[in-house]
Amino acid sequence: MRAVCLKIARVMAVICAAACISGCLRATVQDDVLDFALADLDGNRVSLSDERFEGKVVLVELWGTWCPPCLVQMPHLIRWQETYGDRGFEIVALEFAAFQTGPKEEYEKGLRESLDEAGVNYTVIQAGETTDLRDVLPTLQNFQGFPTSIFIGRDGLVKHMKSGFHESEVSYYEKTIEGLLAETGPPAN
Repeated sequence: MRAVCLKIARVMAVICAAACISGCLRATVQDDVLDFALADLDGNRVSLSDERFEGKVVLVELWGTWCPPCLVQMPHLIRWQETYGDRGFEIVALEFAAFQTGPKEEYEKGLRESLDEAGVNYTVIQAGETTDLRDVLPTLQNFQGFPTSIFIGRDGLVKHMKSGFHESEVSYYEKTIEGLLAETGPPAN
């Protein structure tokens, strides 16, 4: 009986260790630097290394129109851009489609109409389909799902990452943004 209990304990220890390892992996960015060069919905090239982001706190939001938590988060993103924009804060949202039927131009036109209707006041980039994420952001590791919020400090380095969104987490986002805005760094352009 004791031998059976020891075997069960060993198996349980292995299962718990495996669960911890998989559950403890958090999304990270290699060398804490995230960058991309993509066209926004107006065709303008956007890169986090652009002068316009120098010295600013940037929230890079990975989302999709098909994602319910992403849509719940959208009014908060609008409000945060309004509230913190004058203090050197900017949001760049990379939208990943679940699938696109028809030409990309038609999809982007529908996306633009939806964003205009919602009153979106931050930069949105249609970054491709969900299957393109690793190609668009090759330094992103352990991606866990949509939405994912990547907080970049005034020094241009990734400071925090958060997967998922729930209304109860709004204060976490606001404290994180305010904390990053309070840090000193190069002056915002």
